[in-house]
Amino acid sequence: IIQKNSTDIGLERISIRQVENLPKGVETDVMRSLQYLPGVKSTGDISGRYYVRGGSGDQNLVLLNGVTIYAPFHSLGLFSSIDPDMINSIEFFKGGFTSEYSGRLSSVLNVLTKNGNNNKLSASGSLSFLTGKGLIEGPIPNGSFIATTRFSHSDKILKKFLNDESVPVDFYDLSAKLNYSSPDVFNNAKFSLFTFLSSDNIKYPDNIREEYGWKNFLLDFEWIQIYDAPFFSRLAISTSNFEGKIIPNESNLKPIDNELKDVSITFDLNAVLDSKDEIDVGLLIKTLDTQLLMQNKTGVESQLDRFAGNISIYAKYKLLRYDFFGLDVGSRLNVTG
Repeated sequence: IIQKNSTDIGLERISIRQVENLPKGVETDVMRSLQYLPGVKSTGDISGRYYVRGGSGDQNLVLLNGVTIYAPFHSLGLFSSIDPDMINSIEFFKGGFTSEYSGRLSSVLNVLTKNGNNNKLSASGSLSFLTGKGLIEGPIPNGSFIATTRFSHSDKILKKFLNDESVPVDFYDLSAKLNYSSPDVFNNAKFSLFTFLSSDNIKYPDNIREEYGWKNFLLDFEWIQIYDAPFFSRLAISTSNFEGKIIPNESNLKPIDNELKDVSITFDLNAVLDSKDEIDVGLLIKTLDTQLLMQNKTGVESQLDRFAGNISIYAKYKLLRYDFFGLDVGSRLNVTG
């Protein structure tokens, strides 16, 4: 439901229940659900990759609890590496995203995870033709936790998508979140620790064929502090690592090893005025360290290392005092070196 004075008309909020009710490909998947939205297209029926308003796939920013995930797909791009069992809600900007986001041109996808059950301990598991999954959640003193896992156990379904060709895909993903809030430590404060790991391997039984592998690892600490309501701050410290490699074995390919390490610190302040207007200011400090190791046709190795830093400051004012009119004015300053 769009409010009369809404300023985020480019934002789609999707609940996990909506995702589960959409037509399925391999299984319920957040990336495939986006393809049913206006302005979002796919390259084909077998791909979970999406393109927004004519942009390319690398122009889409994918965030997991606000942390960038650099390889968000399993199994040759058939579906995402984000297990739907861990998802609480989805925020998807198809354009016109506000000043707190930067780094991509086409869209912003922010997947928000569940916090876990505060009242009782529970567990669940399921088995499909492609994957096995498990979930456990429950309360802890002054908080809660949730942990999920998913792993592949068969490639028979994937063969249906790949013209009956056998591709020995092996993958898994793990996630866990811990939430804590106690007035004895900090009054009106909430702390959370989130981690995510995904791994994919394509390995043929004979040593003549090459081997492919890629991994993601995320770790995020978040502190939300409420002051004189409605005024609060958010501090997040995170790391997001990606590694992809080609192991040639006895094939004609040359080895490639690519690594990326992202360390980010984010601080946001938000205030809601008596007039219902909102003021947001924020600071982002990000470092990127990349390494690429490869060989040419003659077997000579080369290594390319790059390190870069970025400092971003944003501010915005949302005029929401009138029921018939809303305005979002913001600006962002980026310094990269």
